[in-house]
Formats: sequence, C-alpha cells, structure tokens
Amino acid sequence: MRRLALPLALALALGMVAGASVSAANTSLLTGDWIGNDPAPPDGDGSVVHLSIRVGGDQGQVTFTDEYGTVCELVGSPVTYFRSTLSGFMVKDALLIATFRTAQCGPVPVKFLQGERLFLQHSTEGTDDPSDDTINDGTVTYHRA
Repeated sequence: MRRLALPLALALALGMVAGASVSAANTSLLTGDWIGNDPAPPDGDGSVVHLSIRVGGDQGQVTFTDEYGTVCELVGSPVTYFRSTLSGFMVKDALLIATFRTAQCGPVPVKFLQGERLFLQHSTEGTDDPSDDTINDGTVTYHRA
C-alpha cells in the first residue's frame, strides 16, 4: 500500500496542476477589477466608474458601476449610484463585447440601456507588466483597481 501512496499522490498532484492550467486558459487578461473616470464636463461628469469582469472561455460577465450616474437624474431616481450587469463574448483575447442585461439607479430601472452593447478593448500598453494594462470603452480608460 505504501508503494502506491507516492505514485497516487503524484498523479493527483499532476491532475490538479493540469486542472489549474485548463482553468487558467479559460480566463482572460480582462478578468479582474478596473477603475476609471468619466470625462470631465461638458463631455461627462468626472465621476469614478468601476468594472468587475469575469471571463470563462469565450464568455464574459461584467458588473459596471458609476459612483455618480447622471443618467439617474434623467430617470428620476432618488439616488445617483448606477449599477448594471452585462454579459457577452470575447473576440480574440483582447475585446469583450458585452450587452446590458440589467441597469438601475437604486430602485429605479434604466430600461433604455437594456440590450445596448459596450465594447471593452484590452491593451497591454506595450509591456509585460499586467499593472500597466488598460481597458478602454471608447470613452473611459480603466486601470487595474
């Protein structure tokens, strides 16, 4: 029995490493938490915006929050904290095309955003250091949080 214990332990350990490799291959450089700022007025309000991205295989899930969503004023919400969930798909390794599934300002839904798309483009800024990575959505540039 002792003679089988070491080979069995090695086989299990290798299986765990192989499983971790497969799991790592199913993630993306976009996976993680990101922070940015809306443009300053008149193009935006300068508020802090957050992305939390999870990618598995070619599918992505995004939580987008805006600490001061001017859209909340437009929909008559009593609060200005905007939160939305998106789901989408990866194009190659650096682009996530995500669709708004839910959007709300506190208790008030922002229905006109549902079904709209957000294009999240990853950039390595030309270095191998992941802390230099950015994501751009066409308006905001996000950095790792």
